[in-house]
Amino acid sequence: MDRYLHPRLDIRWFAPYHPDSIPRLRFRCHEGIEVDEERSQSVSGVTHVIKRVIGTVVVEDGIAPVRVEPDGRICHPIGRPVIQGASNVFGTQMPAQAVVQEKSVRLAPPEATVPNRIRWEYALPIVGLHLIALLAFVPWFFSWTGLIVMIVGIHVLGQAINLCYHRILTHRALKVPRWLEHGFVVMALCCMEDTPAKWVAMHRIHHKHSDHEDDPHSPLVAFLWGHLGWLVVKNRETHSLASYRKFAPDILKDPFYMKLEKSYAWVWIYIIHAVLFFAVGFGLGLAIDGTTAAGWQFGASLLVWGVFVRTIAVWHITWSVNSLTHLFGYQNYETSDHSRNNWFVAILTVGEGWHNNHHHDQASASNQHKWWELDITYYQIRILEWLGLATDVRRPRHQRHAARAVVATDQSVPADSGD
Repeated sequence: MDRYLHPRLDIRWFAPYHPDSIPRLRFRCHEGIEVDEERSQSVSGVTHVIKRVIGTVVVEDGIAPVRVEPDGRICHPIGRPVIQGASNVFGTQMPAQAVVQEKSVRLAPPEATVPNRIRWEYALPIVGLHLIALLAFVPWFFSWTGLIVMIVGIHVLGQAINLCYHRILTHRALKVPRWLEHGFVVMALCCMEDTPAKWVAMHRIHHKHSDHEDDPHSPLVAFLWGHLGWLVVKNRETHSLASYRKFAPDILKDPFYMKLEKSYAWVWIYIIHAVLFFAVGFGLGLAIDGTTAAGWQFGASLLVWGVFVRTIAVWHITWSVNSLTHLFGYQNYETSDHSRNNWFVAILTVGEGWHNNHHHDQASASNQHKWWELDITYYQIRILEWLGLATDVRRPRHQRHAARAVVATDQSVPADSGD
C-alpha cells in the first residue's frame, strides 16, 4: 500500500495517507505524541483530526499528496524527489526536521506532451487574431458603438462558454431543450474556443488530474503554460478523437456535435458571424451618414472591436480560469489541487472565478457558496428554470444535503394515526 505525506500540514506533523481507502490514520508530533484515529480518507478529515488533537496546524499553499517511496524518497505525483533520507515514515521515530516541505510546487508538462511539435492549427489563429486585434489602436477603426458591441459581445456570446460548454455540457448541472443547447453552442463557436467535444473532453481530463502530472493545463508547470502554452503544443493523449470518444462520448452521440468534429463547419460559423458584423456595420454607417466611406469605416469598426477584440478578450478571460484561479486567491475547501476563489476572475467570468467552490462541488449549477460570492451565471440559470427552459438544475451540495435531511426526517416521523 502506498503511503502519502500530506504537504499542507505544519512541518512538525506527518500523516500517512492513502487516496483510495485507509481505515486508520496515524499522526506523530515532535513531542512524541502518537494519535491513531479511525477517520475518512479525505484530506479535510486528516486536517480536522490534527487540529482537534494537536490544536495547531499551519496550512500553507496546498498541493496534491506526495508519495513516500519504499526507499524513503518523498516524491510528487510526477515522481520528482523532494526529500532524501526520510525512510522511517509510518509508525516509527522520525525527526521533525526531516519533514521539510516545499512552499511552492512545480510540475513537469504532461508526459504525453511532445515539446517540439507545435499545433499550427491553433498557434496560427491565436497569433493571427492577436495581430489583427492590434488594429484597435488605429483611430480610424474606433467607434463608441464598436466598443459597446465588444463589451456586450463578451457577456452574451462569451457567456455561452460558461453556461453551455461548462455547466450544461461538461458537468451536466442542468438540462435545456436541444434547440436551445445547440443555439448556445453556435454562440460559443462565435468565440472560436474549439468544438464542444474537444472543450468538454479537455475540461473533464483537467478535473480528473487537476494540478497533477496529467493535467493538460496546470499553471504549476508555468503560468504561461497554464494560460495558453498547452494549446499550441502537441499532446499525444489529449489531442485525438480517441480521447474525445473516451472523455466526451455523450457529446459525440449528438449528430450535430459529431459533424462539427468531422468538418470545418465550426470555422465557417465564425467566419459567417464576422461577415455579418461587418455587413450590419456597413449598412448602419451607410444609412446614417449616407456615404460609402462611412459604411466602410463603421463596418470595419464593428468587425475589429465587435469580433476580433472581443474574441481575444473572451479567450483571455476563459484562460484566466485555468491560470489565475489555480495560483491566486483563497480557499473555502480543502481540495487535492491548487484551485482558488479569485474575485477578479469571478467578475470577469460572472461566476466562474469561484473556482475552489467549483472544484469542491463540480456537479452544482452554482459556484456561490457565500452570500457575497455572486454567481451571475447561476442567476441566469434560475431565470431559465423560471421560464421553463431549464430542468434538473443541481443545487449546491449543502442545499442537496439539507433537502435529503428534511426528506429523511419526514420519513422517520410516524404518521398520525388519529383517534
